[in-house]
Amino acid sequence: MFTMIGKLIAVLVTIGGALLLLSGVLFALSSDPQLVTQQYFPSRTSGQVIDQGVYLFAIGIFMGVLCEISEKLSIQKNANKASNKS
Repeated sequence: MFTMIGKLIAVLVTIGGALLLLSGVLFALSSDPQLVTQQYFPSRTSGQVIDQGVYLFAIGIFMGVLCEISEKLSIQKNANKASNKS
């Protein structure tokens, strides 16, 4: 149950990070990066938006890997319990 919730959170965080990263890059490449960035992210620069996107993306990937490990360990544990009952 917790693994499924963790996977969902990992996917959402990864997508959010990718969107922040993409928007930061697009804002940085616009004709007036400061104006565009201040319009959508008032207290940040485009570089800070890119940094936060990279951090969130990496955290999402890390959470996904941990959830995969958790799922594999759970399957292995259940298989060991079933073989011990036989």
